[in-house]
Amino acid sequence: MKKFLLLMSIFTALTLASFAQWTTLTTDATGDGQTSGYLDGTKLEYMYDDNTDSVYFRVTVDQYKANAFGINIIMNVTGAGSTGTWWGNQNSSFKYNRLITVWMSVPPMGTVGVTDAAGAAANNFTKIAGASKVTVIGNTTDKTYTIRIKRTDIYNGSSLKANVIAAVGAHNGWNDDLPNSGNGGSIDLTPATDVKKLSAAEAGYIASPNPTNGIVNISRKDDNNVAQIRVYNIMGQSIMSKEMKGQAISLDLTTHSKGVYYIDIVTDKVHTSFPVMFQ
Repeated sequence: MKKFLLLMSIFTALTLASFAQWTTLTTDATGDGQTSGYLDGTKLEYMYDDNTDSVYFRVTVDQYKANAFGINIIMNVTGAGSTGTWWGNQNSSFKYNRLITVWMSVPPMGTVGVTDAAGAAANNFTKIAGASKVTVIGNTTDKTYTIRIKRTDIYNGSSLKANVIAAVGAHNGWNDDLPNSGNGGSIDLTPATDVKKLSAAEAGYIASPNPTNGIVNISRKDDNNVAQIRVYNIMGQSIMSKEMKGQAISLDLTTHSKGVYYIDIVTDKVHTSFPVMFQ
């Protein structure tokens, strides 16, 4: 249990490092599970952190459980080999060749890993990657479970293209598919290999004043490349988006709550991010 709570704390730092946005893959009705008392899923989302080449999958459920839960991320990955048919009683026509599974009785006691269709059929749920490659995070407030894994630990190709569904339940039994039929949502993740990830100083960007009373002035030496600027709060939610074409731009945080925000700047050449304090 201590390890699971520690991972919940780690997630805060991971979220702040990624500066990405959650994208909904699919939703599912509440109350359509097969067994009372097991997890019932309502939403599946993903987020990609190109800084670490990691993928996050987040499943929202109707009732959060710290113990005796099961989460499966089921994927049909292009180029990843032969497929099997998902065994859930709802979305039983979905074909898959990658399964990220997290079955926990009392964390960290349980099964965590990545396998393919043949591995799942042989009950080898760590055939491709074991628990050390998968981070599991629970959030009691949001009623979510988040799974973080390197893209290449799912499929070691130049990109990750897949249809994705999820299934939830207990540590010893399936209960609900997200969605109940169809191919779920699709992801297409190709890391940007020609964009350098630099510190603000290395990239030539300055934010002032910092701390700020609400207005942040961003300046840079080079104005040849258009920069996309996003501002994120401490929950990893994008609160502002602007395009920078010259050497300076101002960001107004006065309509938002005081606290720490994160500025993410991307051009076709560089990527930098840094915190600012609104007080």
